[in-house]
Amino acid sequence: MRRLVLLAIAVFLLASIPVSSTSPHSETSTGYPRIASAESLGAISESRGQLIFTEQFQSSPLGYNSSEWNLIEINNPSLAWNDGEILDMWGEQLKTVLLRSTRDFGPGIIAEINASFTQGTCYSCIGWCDEWQDDESDWIANGRLCQNGVFIDCWDGGLFLVSYADGERTVASVETGDMNGWHILRIEWTETIVRLEIDTTLVAFVSRTVPQSPLTMTFIVSGHHNQVEPCRLSLESVDIYEFERESKSTDPEIVLLSPGNNSIVYPLDILDLEVRGAATNLSCSWEKGPSFKVDSPWDFEVPFLIYGEETIFPVSLRLTVHATNSEGHQTTAVYTLRINVREYEFGVWFMPIQPVIDGSVDENEATQAKQYEFDFRSECGEEVLVNVTAGFTSDSLYIAIESPIPDSYHSRAVLFLDANADGLWSIQTQDLGVSQASPSAGSTYTSVFGVYNSLFPNVVSASSETNGVLIYEFLIPVSDLNVNTREGIALGLQLAHGGYNLDFPDKYSLGLVYNLGVSAPNPNIWRFALLGIVLSLTGASYSVLFYKSRKDTYYHEREPYDESLQRIKILLLSYDRMGLSRLSRMMNMESHAVETLVEELIASGFPVYRVNSEFVRSVKSSGNNDSQVL
Repeated sequence: MRRLVLLAIAVFLLASIPVSSTSPHSETSTGYPRIASAESLGAISESRGQLIFTEQFQSSPLGYNSSEWNLIEINNPSLAWNDGEILDMWGEQLKTVLLRSTRDFGPGIIAEINASFTQGTCYSCIGWCDEWQDDESDWIANGRLCQNGVFIDCWDGGLFLVSYADGERTVASVETGDMNGWHILRIEWTETIVRLEIDTTLVAFVSRTVPQSPLTMTFIVSGHHNQVEPCRLSLESVDIYEFERESKSTDPEIVLLSPGNNSIVYPLDILDLEVRGAATNLSCSWEKGPSFKVDSPWDFEVPFLIYGEETIFPVSLRLTVHATNSEGHQTTAVYTLRINVREYEFGVWFMPIQPVIDGSVDENEATQAKQYEFDFRSECGEEVLVNVTAGFTSDSLYIAIESPIPDSYHSRAVLFLDANADGLWSIQTQDLGVSQASPSAGSTYTSVFGVYNSLFPNVVSASSETNGVLIYEFLIPVSDLNVNTREGIALGLQLAHGGYNLDFPDKYSLGLVYNLGVSAPNPNIWRFALLGIVLSLTGASYSVLFYKSRKDTYYHEREPYDESLQRIKILLLSYDRMGLSRLSRMMNMESHAVETLVEELIASGFPVYRVNSEFVRSVKSSGNNDSQVL
C-alpha cells in the first residue's frame, strides 16, 4: 500500500511536466548547484585543542618495539630517511609501502601533517581507514577498499577528500596546484563534517557518510598496476590535536553547506546542513508541509511530496530550519530552493551511412547523426556538460561521447543498455554494459558485461585522444539484444577517471543500478527517454517511477529475488546446452525441484527450450522474430 501511495504521488508530480523533445536536459542554466562555502564555520586552527599525538620521523625503528607505527612493505619498495628528519616512501610498479599507526583515532580530532607527495600514476592515501588490501592481489593497496575511512586520495593525478561510512562514500574534489613541494595538510574530523585545509586555505569538505568510530591512521604509496612511474610520499611530522568544542552557551549556528541558497534541486538530492555549537535537536519544514526531525550529521533528501495546489515545476519553496541546544537556545534559518523534476527525452535519428568505429567522429557521422549536450553528474556533486552524438543504422545503435576527462590509465566510458525495458540496468537480467578504455589504458577497461556476454559477439567500440579531448565510439547491434526494439530501449552513460564516475542520468545507489525510462520509436526515429526519478522504498531498495511491462520480459513475478532462481538463470545462460542431471548437481538440488523452476521460467518466456532431458539456450536471430535453437 505504501508503495502505491508513493507511486501515485510521484506520478502526480510528473503529470504537470511537459516533455521536451528538443533538449536532453531539464532547466539547468545555472548548472547543478555547487557546494557552498564553509568558511563561516571558522578556521581549523581556531578549533585546535590539546596535543594528543606527535611524530617527527627522525629515523625511529618503525614497526619495532615501542614504535607508534606498523610498517608494511610489499615486493621490496624503497623506504629511506632524508637527512635523518624526513621519511621518504616510494611507490613503484607492483610495489607498495604503508605506515599504519598502532593506536586508533576517532572523530573529534584535528591532524596536521607536514608532507610532500607526487601527484602521479601511483596511488597515495593520507588519513584513516579500516581496510586497505585487495583480497585477490596482495600488492594492491588502496584506501577505497575500506568500509570506514577519512583520507586524502590521490590517483592518476587527481586529488580528492573522501569519507566512508559503512561502505558508502562521499567525495569532494580538491582543486589545488602542484603538491610536490612541502605543505601543511590540516584535516578536521568531527561527527558531522570532515574539512581539509592546505597551508591554511580551506580546499574541500564532506558532511555525509562521516565515520563515527575510531580508525587507524594510514599512509599508502602503491604501484597498483604495471604502467606506473615511481612516485614519492615524504613525511616530516604528524601532530594530532583534540577538536576544541564550543564551551560557552551560545546560540547554534546553522549553515547550508550544499546546495547553495536559491539553487535548483531534484527529488532525492541530498541537502547538507551543518550546525556549529552543541545542537541537540534539528527540525525542518517545507513551506505548507509538516515539521520533521533531522539527526546528525544533519543531512536529508529532497522529498517527492509537494503540498498545496497543482504544481508547475520548477517551484520555489521555503525551507525553515530550527536548531536547539541543551539549554533551550534556538536558532532559525530560512532558505529558498527551486524544486524540479528531471525528465529527459531525445531522438536518435536514422543514419543512411554506416559509421566507422575508429574513436573519432568524422564529417559524415557528425552530419548524419544527432548531437546533444548532456548534463553528467559527478560523484563530487558537480555537473559536467558532455557532447554525445547518437544515431542508428538498420539494426545498430551508434553512440559517440566527447569526454572532457583527460586520458589516463583509469579513464573509460561505459554504455548501459536496459534491454528488457524494465527501467533498471541490472546484471541479473539480459541488460548489456559495454566499457571502452581510453588509449593509454589499453584493453584494461574494455569489455562487454552482463549475463548475456556470449550473445554479443558483434559489439564494436573504440577510443582516441585529439587535442586533449577523448572520444569514445560504440556500435551496438540491437538485433542481438533479444528484444523487440519497437518496445523501446533505455540507456545510461558513464565516464570514469581515477576511480570516480560521472553519470547520465544520475546514479542513486552504489553498484550498477540506474533508473532508465523507456519510450518506443517509430520507423524513422528511436526515442530514448531517461527519467531522473526513483522511489526510495527502503534504505537499500529502489524502484522505478514508470514500470513498462512486456510480455517477453524474462522476469519471474512470483519470486523476483529468489537466489536459487537467479543461479539457475545464470547457469542456463552460460551454456549452450545443459542436461537436467548436470544442472541438478551444479545447483545441489533435487532434479524434480530444478525441473519445476526451469519449466516456470520457460512458461514466462525465458529463452530456453527443452529437448528430452536437456535444456537448450535460444536467441532471436537478426531479421527474424522467431526463436532459433543455438
